[in-house]
Amino acid sequence: MGAQAEPAGETGVERAEPEPFLRQIPGVWTLIGATTGTLFERGEGSLFAGAEVSYVHYLRTHLWYGVVAEIRWEERAKAAVALGLEGGYGPLVVEAAMFGRFPRRAGFGIRGRSCVSVLAVVSFCVGGAVLSGGHRVREIGLVLKYPRRFRD
Repeated sequence: MGAQAEPAGETGVERAEPEPFLRQIPGVWTLIGATTGTLFERGEGSLFAGAEVSYVHYLRTHLWYGVVAEIRWEERAKAAVALGLEGGYGPLVVEAAMFGRFPRRAGFGIRGRSCVSVLAVVSFCVGGAVLSGGHRVREIGLVLKYPRRFRD
């Protein structure tokens, strides 16, 4: 499935076929973007919006792994931050992060999310967090990111 070289012609130079698009993705990428969605806690919904950045390493096998950081405004808690690990296979994403909310409805704990991503630019995510005191929060959201190749 890689590039196949044609035999040397009259010029003595081999010509390679272009790589398929998905084979051009491997490398280290920085993805910067915006996140929005709805939180569900104690039977009530509320909105959130924020910014997210990921630093990921895509492998030729379509597996990838990296770190993610997010800061966001929440309608009820006012602010939240997350810092964690993410990984996946192709468009499937799994994330585990330390999660904190403040100043209202403050709490710290762990958040898990799973997402389906379209070319690492648009992701649809569902997840939840378990915070100190056993407080639980569920979320559904949309993440829009701009990918930039960091290095090959």
